[in-house]
Amino acid sequence: MSTRIARPVLRFTVASVLALGAGACSTISDLDPTGLLSDDSAVVADSQFPDDGAQAPDTGTTPDLASLPSRPAPAPNAAAQQQQVAQAITAQGAQAQYSADALRAELALRITRRTPEEGVLETTIPGLNLYRRNAPTVCTSAEYVPRLIVFVQGRKRIELGAETYLVDGTSYLLTAIELPVNSQVIEATPERPILALMLTLDMAAVRQILNDEGAYPPGAPASACGMAAGTSTPELLDACRRLLDLLLCSLRRIFYARQRLV
Repeated sequence: MSTRIARPVLRFTVASVLALGAGACSTISDLDPTGLLSDDSAVVADSQFPDDGAQAPDTGTTPDLASLPSRPAPAPNAAAQQQQVAQAITAQGAQAQYSADALRAELALRITRRTPEEGVLETTIPGLNLYRRNAPTVCTSAEYVPRLIVFVQGRKRIELGAETYLVDGTSYLLTAIELPVNSQVIEATPERPILALMLTLDMAAVRQILNDEGAYPPGAPASACGMAAGTSTPELLDACRRLLDLLLCSLRRIFYARQRLV
């Protein structure tokens, strides 16, 4: 009887021990988080496949920020480039306009000083004349010769056949042949007279210069009438200023020559 009872108890005891052993194996990591009681082979296996989130070992050095390449500049925008070009052109135009206004004011002052009376004043430079009128005039007939007229103040109307030219202090008038015209000063006062510099052209010399420089103008249109008007540029006004400088030098030479004679 004891043998019959002992066998089932022994079986139950063995089964309980095996069950406890299996449970202990499944919870050994929970009971030993340090891994000191685990098998060495398991540690080696785990070290061969580190966790992705594990931090890299500290080598004691830091990266050199100066050696890192700088961030590339952003590519320029086409709209921004167009705006910059437009601003540069506007600034250049404003500078040119300022230069033209300053040169025009200087020329007006010089011509005023050298023309105490109204009319056309001949200078010591051949072909260079100065023009002044202090009041508007009636329409009169005149004959224009090949000449460049640079106006620096006032306004004038010039009629050539059916064409009418309105010129003011910003204009020049160029004639290439002798032309009969009707002209009228329409804006001038004693305080602000109409002023102009007139340079008679030697057309033979002009043709020779064009031939020497190889500057052949394009064919004239059918409507060409031998006269043209336009806006004076700073370069043209500066050339007129240098002409007046030359006139001043010529007057000085005449003055000193007369002093020697005396």
